Amino acid sequence: MPTNDKFPVTLKLEHTEHRFKRLVLEDFIYTRYNMIVPEGFVTDLASIQPLRFILPAMYAMLSGYGDRAAVVHDYLYCRRGYIVDGSGNIDGNGSCGEYGCSSFVSVSRKRADQIFKQALRDEGVARWRAAIFYYGVRAFGWNAWSRNRARTI
Repeated sequence: MPTNDKFPVTLKLEHTEHRFKRLVLEDFIYTRYNMIVPEGFVTDLASIQPLRFILPAMYAMLSGYGDRAAVVHDYLYCRRGYIVDGSGNIDGNGSCGEYGCSSFVSVSRKRADQIFKQALRDEGVARWRAAIFYYGVRAFGWNAWSRNRARTI
């Protein structure tokens, strides 16, 4: 996965003992929102595994796309928001220092899904494929959003 101006660092993941879970090994940055997904965050990437058995052709069209956007989306769902580096420099070299002037931005489920769609496009995922991902999370993401609510209250 090559980097670009919206995702300036390589996404580094490691498998966990759970079959579909991955551990973020280094802080991951999405510059469009000055967002930081911290090292140690656990993601399941795009939650499309059930499609393998229900709609295998759909799974084949989506599998392997949007990993960076999926990490961003999982983080938004888990935390109900994101950390912003307030220094204005995503690399932390500003006057505040690394995460020194950070703040937390809350988001709704709808906004998290919109950010996901934008992140997919920023990652280079085709519009039609990004639309399928987006409408999938709009239709079925309520379950994950509700599950994570208990962890954030």
